[in-house]
Amino acid sequence: MKKSVFNLKKFLRMAAEGEIIEVDGKKYREVNGELVEVIEHQPKSISIMVAGEEITLTEGEQYKNYFGNYILRTINSGDPVTVTVLYVDGQFKNETKTYPAKSQAEAVSSEQKRILRNEEERLGIDVVRFSSLNEFFTLGYMAKNARITIEVPKFLAANFEFKYNRLTGDDAKNHLADKSYYIAPKEKNRWAVKGRLTFNIKTSAMSRMSFPSNIGIISRAGHIEINNNNYIYNMFKNGFKLGYNENNYSNIVSGLSGEYKEAFDEGFNA
Repeated sequence: MKKSVFNLKKFLRMAAEGEIIEVDGKKYREVNGELVEVIEHQPKSISIMVAGEEITLTEGEQYKNYFGNYILRTINSGDPVTVTVLYVDGQFKNETKTYPAKSQAEAVSSEQKRILRNEEERLGIDVVRFSSLNEFFTLGYMAKNARITIEVPKFLAANFEFKYNRLTGDDAKNHLADKSYYIAPKEKNRWAVKGRLTFNIKTSAMSRMSFPSNIGIISRAGHIEINNNNYIYNMFKNGFKLGYNENNYSNIVSGLSGEYKEAFDEGFNA
């Protein structure tokens, strides 16, 4: 190996903390006080279902459980499958532990839900839990057929645009041209955000439609209208965007699997 000038003491300290150091284009880590070249490989991943939600664990990624944050070092074959982790903080900092993979998927799911609850509270959203197959059929039907529009008074536009971006990653102003997002001028005397979801419904699909009882549905002559901001915000949280969503299919179904995705697809293709 070509000689290089670097601080071995600093290297060993950093490597002991889980860092990999590059020297002359090669990567090394510390093992028993010696430099060992790291041969990189494609990190292994495993997907585990937790309460109907697919959780993916990947080698090299950072996660959190009750004891603290850790780097998932290896996914180990066996029955059950286990994961070996290196803690980066907490009471086990710099220690390696091995756990059943399912227990860590459950911890990741719990942490994601905690973060989501905090964000929902900050954004002022009362969460709607979509759980029945008919509800997912309904979401699929609306993804194909419904149009979502938002009208806001000018003084609330920045607040709504921030909330919409946090829920969808999308810029509401991109929808000004097709009028699915409309900023009302002062003379219209608007004082609140007004969300509207509208679609025509086929007779063959009506028997499978399912909505929460308190969202205020207006139904007439094969046409459905929902004027409920909270319900629409929950749709944004589940992948929908302003306007029509037929071309947004992959984003909406990205978190669905099994019978829930099947029900969604049945509604989408009804």
